[in-house]
Amino acid sequence: EDGIHWIRPHHVLKDPCFINFCCSVIDHGPKYPDPENRFVLATFSRPGIRIAASSDGLDWKALVDTAVIKHSHDIISLHWDAIRKRYLAIVGEKIQWNDWEEKRRIPYQSVSNDLLHWEQQWPILMPKIGAQIEHGETQFYGISGIIARGDILIGLVKILRDDLNATPGKTAKEMGDMGRKAAGIGYTVLAWSRDGKTWQRDHEAFIPRNPRPGSWDHAPWPGVRTNSLSAIKPFYITEVMPGDIKLPVLMIGTSDWRECHGIVMSPMRLI
Repeated sequence: EDGIHWIRPHHVLKDPCFINFCCSVIDHGPKYPDPENRFVLATFSRPGIRIAASSDGLDWKALVDTAVIKHSHDIISLHWDAIRKRYLAIVGEKIQWNDWEEKRRIPYQSVSNDLLHWEQQWPILMPKIGAQIEHGETQFYGISGIIARGDILIGLVKILRDDLNATPGKTAKEMGDMGRKAAGIGYTVLAWSRDGKTWQRDHEAFIPRNPRPGSWDHAPWPGVRTNSLSAIKPFYITEVMPGDIKLPVLMIGTSDWRECHGIVMSPMRLI
């Protein structure tokens, strides 16, 4: 009910379709005029996003039997743009650009009025060449937790650095990752959009990782992950008054490469 205390035991739900990865849920609220479709779910099921709906958030039915957006990587999130009254999807594409030696995860966006018909997706974020913090293999795990504040959309961008280790001086094997050159780190930066299609972002961490080795949130992922808390009330309100707001943020962290979860209340003040 509040994003902090969770009802136990948990429910194991019947999948509305085959699911590869990720789950993103929108709750339109109890006053939604179409109660049978109050809850909307997006998931990655190759080759792209599949959409389902529910009246109670427990029993789900796929809206169509095919992917509504086809894309090459499994990172997805679904949002309601309360300013323009339409859906917004962030999807992952793995692309190789300019002098990159490898393909990288880059977020693309599409919009829809009915969940079934979507515009051709377009790229919205790229590594910042002039930002020292992003020198190296900067990638993105999409944008999550998008809300409207006045005439601005605000979101949390998950930065991935697969070329770095959380603890300086340690190898990937010492960090618990046996198969890669580095164990990787993640952090979260703030992004915003005035037109619902193009985005600007900070480069310094809005939600940093814990620098203390051995802490549960030392490596990725501080921030709102792709299976985000988008159904919690602050994420579907349509108007936010000036001043401070607090977002419940799902923290995904690792300690010795064991995934841990936690909730924090993240204060935000934007002028």
